[in-house]
Amino acid sequence: MQATVIQSAFRGHQARKKFTDRAFEVAWQELDVDDERQTMYKDAACGDVQRQLNDARSPFAKRTRSSPRHRGPAPSDYDGPHLSSPLCMDDISRLIQAFSDGKRLHASYASRIVNSFESLCRTLPTVVDIHIPEDGRLIVCGDIHGQFFDLLTIFRLNGFPSETNYFLFNGDFVDRGPNGVEVLMILYALKIIYPRYIYLNRGNHEERRMNERFGFEREVLRKYDTDMLDVIESSFNALPLVHVIENRIIVMHGGLSAERDVSLAELRAIDRFDMQLFYGRERTRQQNIIEALLWSDPRNIEGISESHRGAGVEFGADITAEFLKYNNLELLIRSHEMIEDGYVRLHKDKLVTVFSASYYCGKNHNFGAFVSVVHNAGRLSQTYHTYKVCN
Repeated sequence: MQATVIQSAFRGHQARKKFTDRAFEVAWQELDVDDERQTMYKDAACGDVQRQLNDARSPFAKRTRSSPRHRGPAPSDYDGPHLSSPLCMDDISRLIQAFSDGKRLHASYASRIVNSFESLCRTLPTVVDIHIPEDGRLIVCGDIHGQFFDLLTIFRLNGFPSETNYFLFNGDFVDRGPNGVEVLMILYALKIIYPRYIYLNRGNHEERRMNERFGFEREVLRKYDTDMLDVIESSFNALPLVHVIENRIIVMHGGLSAERDVSLAELRAIDRFDMQLFYGRERTRQQNIIEALLWSDPRNIEGISESHRGAGVEFGADITAEFLKYNNLELLIRSHEMIEDGYVRLHKDKLVTVFSASYYCGKNHNFGAFVSVVHNAGRLSQTYHTYKVCN
């Protein structure tokens, strides 16, 4: 009898805790999205004048890439990792160990990684095609948001990139979490070492205004300086916007736009190096498409509705089905939203949202997740995996 009472009380406590945790997560997420919306509205209202003031404001004054501060070699008392040239997997091991111990990479090494990464990205198209080898797999990961130990967990569970083990990280590497720099250094260095085995999409947080608002700018200035901030922000502008897997699965950070009949050819023609994102203003068709790729969200609706984020749109299952059919595709994978279970399938299983930052910002109890896309006998299959990490 007493055991039954205890079990009943415990179940009641667990149910109340689950309800309270979920209510907190929903409220926190609404506040988080409202913060993004206010950033967008402020930018639209202030326009060019605000952007000029932001660029001129001390200590965030923007320097040109043509005249970066000289970065000498690491001093003799430097106790961080030393890197080889060219980079190799031993360097990745050294970086992971150093970052896990709270050590910082010297600016000369960090700037070399970022500059090499940007040079590589500038050779890539806006839409990158990925072909998985037979019996190989591609791990698709969502937002990391500076949560270094989530990144390490993904590699611990899947191994590192190899000729049969590909990775695609779908944007929002930085902001909110404390270790955006460390996440970037690992991902950028891996891309330099294995350019055919790891891929990176741009997210809406690979952008200077978002970094100013949501913490990454302060992180870089605390760990380095404004020159490093400019170098990193420049590398963000070189990131591709879309990846297509075996001509069947399309991966973008945000989603679809209100523009109709958007073809892969049109996406491939986007000049991302001359990208102007004027949120809340009158825009061209291409600007609407770009904004949607970074900002839009799927909903259980029909058609298109205004986004509560202040950028992009909300789109329904009919829009997803129309886009996939128009481009002879089977599935859309995107990220951009915290999901309690780490991933969710929507729109009659034609769309998947995957989010990889567990215990998001240390304030939520969500899982992180990744999608494993396996190529076998000419067919693609997807499995979904979740985890939790205390960062």
